Amino acid sequence: MKSIAVISFLFYLFTNTSAQRATVVKCNGKSNAKLISLTNPAHNQQLCEYTIRAYNTRVCQLRVDFHYFNVGQPSITPERPYAHCSDDRLIINGIPFDFCGTINQNHVYVPFDVQKSSDEVKLTIKLGTNSLAQWYITVNQIECSEKATTVKPDERQAPPGCLQYFYESFGLVQSFNYGGDYYGDTKYAICFNRGKKVDANLVLNDISFQMDVGDNTAPGYDSKCLPLTNPGGLTEDYIMIPKAIVTGTQERATIFCSNTITGQEIISTARGPLVIEVNTDTKTTPNMETGFRFRYRIV
Repeated sequence: MKSIAVISFLFYLFTNTSAQRATVVKCNGKSNAKLISLTNPAHNQQLCEYTIRAYNTRVCQLRVDFHYFNVGQPSITPERPYAHCSDDRLIINGIPFDFCGTINQNHVYVPFDVQKSSDEVKLTIKLGTNSLAQWYITVNQIECSEKATTVKPDERQAPPGCLQYFYESFGLVQSFNYGGDYYGDTKYAICFNRGKKVDANLVLNDISFQMDVGDNTAPGYDSKCLPLTNPGGLTEDYIMIPKAIVTGTQERATIFCSNTITGQEIISTARGPLVIEVNTDTKTTPNMETGFRFRYRIV
């Protein structure tokens, strides 16, 4: 499985024009290039820091793409009984949690307001004893503009508050470290581009989903996803999809947990911004919280 991922990664390098025109930054290097690529050194070291300096004063975001990222899995300890990155991890200034495990074909947006804050952002990879860690990451500096929707797709800025932004009309979404334990103690928003379709719906299918177990009763919708000891607080693991309908059962719900929607199709008829909120708590049940993966369409 790992060899297949490496072959896919190499194929990406040789066929993707963005990868070919990116400025390569080595471990502990700096760059102010518009598009930057970061790869692991031939011989991994315990600390590898990349410094991204502003391309110009119009830059307001960084889009960080994980084309291939494979380091140690998250840990669960008595002091922190939820999956968190401790030994191997990527730290990105401006994001409140670290990254570890396996992340392929995924991305995050990082606030980078040059005019109001620092003119550089650091991405730091710390490794324990893992000599097999591998990564290929690109960093695109986004110049904010009122005409952002007219620029090339890989230069479009994300709406404020969105950790992830999918601007194509269809695609694949998956949680970080999908298939392993997802990170605990996180809260973030996944946003989608409605485009010019003011009445467009968000359709999710080909769903694989396992987030917590709610209160151990089915279905894993809404109140079933909340802790019995604190029914008024949204402190369990869930995703929130406004005005959602499970087409197979015609259930209407907003909050989803457990594995209830695996194999189902969901349609969100919400108006305004198209957003899915992700919430994970501070307790992980190993091998029972593997995250989510689905395909989406804007129709």
